[in-house]
Amino acid sequence: MTKSHTHTHTHTHTHTPSWIFLCRVFVLNSITTFIFFLSQLLIVGIMGLIAFLVFDSLRTSEDLNYYLIPVILLAVFAFFISWAFFSIYDMAVDTLFLCFLEDLERNDGSPEKPYYMSKGLKKVLGKKNKAPKAKDGEGEVMAEEDM
Repeated sequence: MTKSHTHTHTHTHTHTPSWIFLCRVFVLNSITTFIFFLSQLLIVGIMGLIAFLVFDSLRTSEDLNYYLIPVILLAVFAFFISWAFFSIYDMAVDTLFLCFLEDLERNDGSPEKPYYMSKGLKKVLGKKNKAPKAKDGEGEVMAEEDM
């Protein structure tokens, strides 16, 4: 169970039912984990191919009898190094997604509770901060997005 799942179990939500929140977290976490695993396999495959080509060219020399053992070791080390980097990246994606869900949950785009997500994310989701109403005699007030 990831940290994002633990957070969803301990946090209560007032507007969205917790099962919808859990489904969103589960779907995003599953998709990113799968994409990162495919990326790891791609890195391991490329490193294995490069190592195979390098060691295969050295096969004619008598210094290297079994060139597949170093290739396999390089592939295993490449997998563990890529796993370390992608697990950190996966945690960062989970954290950003949880922040986004909290922003949707706690804020409604009104002047009192504006969305804090980026303009690009608001555009993708079709969300906008509502412009504050102009008071008598003060003229038109610009919305946060226009600034």
